[in-house]
Amino acid sequence: MGRASTEGMKDSVTFDSVPRPDGSADVLWVSEYPPTTGGISDYSDELVNELSTRDLQIHVLSESGSQPDSATSNVTVVGTTPRSATEWMRVLGAGYENVVVQLPGVDLSGLTLVGPQARWHTNLICVAHEPPTAEFQFTAFTFDHYAFLSEFAESVFRDRFKWPLRLGRATTSQLPYFGIDENIHTRVAQPDAAADISADRLVVCPGFITERKRYHLAADALTHTNADDIHVVFAGGVHRNDNDAYLTELQRRVADSGLEGSVTFTGMLSEAEVNGWLSAADIALLPYEHIYQSSVLVKAIALNTYPVVAGIPGLQKLVEIYGGDVLDTVTAEEIAHVLTSGQYGDVATEKLLEDLSWEANASAYESLLH
Repeated sequence: MGRASTEGMKDSVTFDSVPRPDGSADVLWVSEYPPTTGGISDYSDELVNELSTRDLQIHVLSESGSQPDSATSNVTVVGTTPRSATEWMRVLGAGYENVVVQLPGVDLSGLTLVGPQARWHTNLICVAHEPPTAEFQFTAFTFDHYAFLSEFAESVFRDRFKWPLRLGRATTSQLPYFGIDENIHTRVAQPDAAADISADRLVVCPGFITERKRYHLAADALTHTNADDIHVVFAGGVHRNDNDAYLTELQRRVADSGLEGSVTFTGMLSEAEVNGWLSAADIALLPYEHIYQSSVLVKAIALNTYPVVAGIPGLQKLVEIYGGDVLDTVTAEEIAHVLTSGQYGDVATEKLLEDLSWEANASAYESLLH
């Protein structure tokens, strides 16, 4: 896989920082990436690892610019994500034939100014994990291709940005929803604290504690049950881009209701530690207000934990296929009813592991590369 000639643009750009992208890899991946934690970081880690096994050299620009805890052959972090037009010019002038940008998590403002120049020699791919916001209308002249992780996100983009898309002559496609490591059971750190929980039912609310996940409803649900029968674990902390106001309010709510003995706040966890709580739990509770794909839902099913989710597209579709409960109404009363009903079926763990492979995801990405 050779790289297009970009000598003219290289000569017009002054590189004054080191280390820097040097164009020597087949793909430049711009995204959240380990050691940063989060759904997009995990997603990028898995995909980059799989692509690297296909004789592709990959450079990564991440928010921190730090190397991950464990090195991967053919993958190198070469800097931080660009935050201005000048920084994007340096990146696009380096000579990469393929640049893949994962959204959200990357500042597009500078790229929209210089990206159209790069399309002559760089295959610019935008991967949208959520339906596009207004800023997308300014990128139709920037990217060669837009890839979406859900049919809903792609339909929103096509509906909102018909003319910019048509004038920009970009193409679109849908990538597989997600993937899962078939050996996920080896990436589990069992929590010691779980052994001290004596409740009949262990419920975990996994991942970052943010308002849009509506985890306060899990605490409120305990006031509608015999709290001694259920223990709720909030297995995660606050995202680096959020403040802790919601978590603080959630902790106050628990204390005011006298529920400290029925609730555990773990703080920030590694992926293996989150997996450990998911594996130990009877139920994974996801009462989200909106989300368009959920790595923890996939992991919960893969670890044979029964999911109870809000009826939104990014969650409901997987539950309908692989098992779980969809809340009729997302209220504390309804959650309490479901948690205490005790009527849980099986989840199709083996089917999910067969259907959602990172190999299929990587093949879809590879088809977009030049």
